[in-house]
Amino acid sequence: MRGIAKIWNDLISGIVRFPTPILSACLAFAFFVIEMHVVQDGSYFQRNMIVVRILLEAVCGISLFTAFEFFHASHQLHFSKRFGMYLLGFCILGMHYFSILPVMFDSESVFLSRYLIFFLAYHLLISCITFYRVSDIQAFWKYNYTLLVRFFIALSYSLILFAGLAGALWACDTLFHFQIKAIYYADLAAFIFLVFNTLVFFMGIPENFQVFASSIHFPKALRILAQYILVPILGIYTLILYFYLFQILINRNMPSDWVCLPILIYAIAGVVTFVLVYPIRNHQQYTSIRTFARYFFYILLPLLVLYFIGIVLRIKPYGLTEDRYLIFVLGIWLLLIASYFILFAKENIIFIPLSLFILISISAIGPWGMFQLSVRNQHARLERLLKKNQLVLNRKLVRKSDGGQMSDSDLSGIRTILRYLNKRGQLHLIKHWLDEKDQRLLESATNKEELFAVNAIFTGKDLQVDTNRQVTIELLSDSISGRDFPLVTDSFSHVQQFIFSALQTDMNKGLKIVLQDSLIHFLMLNDTLDSYNLTPMMKHEIEAYHTKMASRWSEHDFHGFNLENHLLQQDIQSYHLMQSDGKRSRLYLNAFKFTYVNQHFVPLYLEGYLMFHSRLGKKS
Repeated sequence: MRGIAKIWNDLISGIVRFPTPILSACLAFAFFVIEMHVVQDGSYFQRNMIVVRILLEAVCGISLFTAFEFFHASHQLHFSKRFGMYLLGFCILGMHYFSILPVMFDSESVFLSRYLIFFLAYHLLISCITFYRVSDIQAFWKYNYTLLVRFFIALSYSLILFAGLAGALWACDTLFHFQIKAIYYADLAAFIFLVFNTLVFFMGIPENFQVFASSIHFPKALRILAQYILVPILGIYTLILYFYLFQILINRNMPSDWVCLPILIYAIAGVVTFVLVYPIRNHQQYTSIRTFARYFFYILLPLLVLYFIGIVLRIKPYGLTEDRYLIFVLGIWLLLIASYFILFAKENIIFIPLSLFILISISAIGPWGMFQLSVRNQHARLERLLKKNQLVLNRKLVRKSDGGQMSDSDLSGIRTILRYLNKRGQLHLIKHWLDEKDQRLLESATNKEELFAVNAIFTGKDLQVDTNRQVTIELLSDSISGRDFPLVTDSFSHVQQFIFSALQTDMNKGLKIVLQDSLIHFLMLNDTLDSYNLTPMMKHEIEAYHTKMASRWSEHDFHGFNLENHLLQQDIQSYHLMQSDGKRSRLYLNAFKFTYVNQHFVPLYLEGYLMFHSRLGKKS
């Protein structure tokens, strides 16, 4: 009973002392339930991702308000100042909410850049907001170590609780046929990892933050982890990276632009290890730890030269994006802290998270930030491509009577940049190049999210495609093996990617798909672009599947394979690239799922590309 009473008291104390992050966790769970159970597909809230964006801001609010609450707990602020910090937190989250546009969710990298940059900044703020003076180094280390331990304890409890309750639900579903839907498992996970996990984390935070100023007792388990696992692994990676560096010097080759990732992982792992072993870094009995702490930043400097060469090799041909900007900023940060610990005898580890927080915060806002600077860089690249092909004169788009021939790489570059600007809601930047008719087309296409019509302004209409040669576009059409298939466009002016699912409709912007038996109709602006009979494709896939399975099973002495009976129980999914020519278009399928029941084909899922001529161009 005493144990239960103590847990209850710790729980109530955590809620009273840290109300705002716990409130954020509860709101995050509530909006998760609303999004999963209340918001309807195709509704205003779903199209604009309103509930999802509020949910994400609530998740960010957990870490942001945790930083504010810890600052209050350590400095005992007056209520008015504490309330002011709450208002500041809501303003920051509100501005972040409006910076994430619904179209960004269509591109994982764009969304991650916009969201995780602030998420990381808030966690760095937690690390350094409480103890930031040079005299607080010991307290800073103990404070952060305590938070790390609390995080892993809370995460362990949450994983065990979820596994136990999810297993109980699965047992009830299996034994008693309760028909528990998968979405309820998601609800359970959201509650445990948002609400329960947050409560457990705060239950173990000391009431008096002065306890962190006491002497450090370095845990034996942590010392063993660093001495016998982390430091040896870093030693292995050091050898690998330096062998690669020597290979480049001997062969006089330029490094791969992908070298940035392993160096970044190695550097961050090394910095984290350095912080972990900080209290015992100079102890004589731990030779490997002492050697690592003394020479790590010297070892890192030559690798950072490789790192920056790799960044330049990536940025030069493709321009600046948020991800490349962030990688460059992290390189600057690593160079900064390496120089600091080499040049200054006072090894102030508070400088590590504090400097990264400042750089990340500066990079996330303002005209110099990763978002605005990347957009301006891509806009400048687009202008250079247009001028290179003599398509812009006196800052206006020019229609060329000879068809405006462009190389495949330039065509692809223009489309890529337009897609980039569209995902960030910045297509209005090209408006000053267009005449009134094209400006109206741009506005209509932007409102309807029809990027194919924007591409037509630069690569369609009066800009004809040379039919004497084959124009190809490299599209990823095999999600399993990662191979690229060239899609031959011939004289088609547009490529529209589409997804059809029997379980969900209205998945494509501007392009409507209607299925009638085995006929699939593609409509745009309520006008049929073309129609296809899917039966030949499905039959070909059935025959290929039958041949493949019969050959495989014959090797194991299996006989009597009945195709139709087998397909009654199992769907076939293909990731081949299948092509079919229609009357006015060309269809490519790269994901193809269907069932075959009673000698009838039933499509369940289609994914591919439709190539056609613009009908919008004729109406404008």
